[in-house]
Amino acid sequence: MTFIIIIVNSIRHFTNLFLKVIDFMEKLLPYKDKQFWGYIDLKGNVVIPFIYKYAKVYSEGLAPVMIEEDKWGYIDEEGSLVFTGDWLTVHEFHEGLALVVDSSEKCGFINKQGNLVIPCQWKVADDFSENYAAVQDDKGNYGYIDQKGKIVIPCQYKDAHPFKEGLAVVQISENESTFIDKEGRTHYSKWSEVGPFSEGLAPVKNDDGKWGFIDEMGDVVINFKWDNAFPFSEELASVSIGEKYGFINKHGEIVIPCQWAITGSFFHGLAPIVTETMNWGYIDKEGGIVVPAQWTMATDLKDGTAFVFDVMNLVSGYIDRTGRFFNPLHPLDLSADELEEIFSFDDSEDDF
Repeated sequence: MTFIIIIVNSIRHFTNLFLKVIDFMEKLLPYKDKQFWGYIDLKGNVVIPFIYKYAKVYSEGLAPVMIEEDKWGYIDEEGSLVFTGDWLTVHEFHEGLALVVDSSEKCGFINKQGNLVIPCQWKVADDFSENYAAVQDDKGNYGYIDQKGKIVIPCQYKDAHPFKEGLAVVQISENESTFIDKEGRTHYSKWSEVGPFSEGLAPVKNDDGKWGFIDEMGDVVINFKWDNAFPFSEELASVSIGEKYGFINKHGEIVIPCQWAITGSFFHGLAPIVTETMNWGYIDKEGGIVVPAQWTMATDLKDGTAFVFDVMNLVSGYIDRTGRFFNPLHPLDLSADELEEIFSFDDSEDDF
């Protein structure tokens, strides 16, 4: 059961290599050819040669590429190297800044010229969201900085998450979480657990261990009756009764019965689901199966495409919204670290 819970929650952490890319019909996809990485288009044409030790997705016109161990660069959409730096690792750009980690394993931020504009002084940092980034100090406490690196909300929380719709989830104590605004003011009641606001509603957990939803006034609008609940996406939210997951609408009505071992979020009208045999597929908003459950792992269709992985047949690649499989990539060409990043379980921007 613990494994299932980890996987269920990890699907919301798909800060995924293959999702945060430019428009569906124009994007470039990171792709590994045996030993090296480059970029292909949706037709499988090689656009940027396979010359890098690693490649991440494009964001705001630039993509991070590993040139050699502990040396990264950023390339533009033509494949030209814009700048390089000696970093342990780097993130994609968000709101004009990219997170980097230096040799002392401290986090800071660079601009699009490659200049370090926020010094590497934080034990942990998140990408910028709504002009603020969550950071952790050397004492293990979390707070927020602005784009100039100024501490705008003191490091005083056990955990802190990105701002969404003007509010951020923070953990005050082991069993107490709440929402704060950009002035650091607490909003609403303190709950056992909370999730971020999405489409005007946020999932919250009461002391009895049941989940419901509150609106932006802090009023409970969907009663506490769910064993687990996740933020709304495209007007539907994933919830569970016992160990089975389905979807509700904003009136709290079940529109897709709780019958799946795991569910993801709806994007472009489709959501990933997992059957009792632990195979992944996709359903539409009526609960009909659009892509048969045949994959070992699959991501959300956030940008119109999803990365899928079949460990039994040793094949992976991309599917589109019709379930069309293209650009197969042999999983044995991917390292364990690369697979871990694709199916990221870390506490990044989609944290919940």
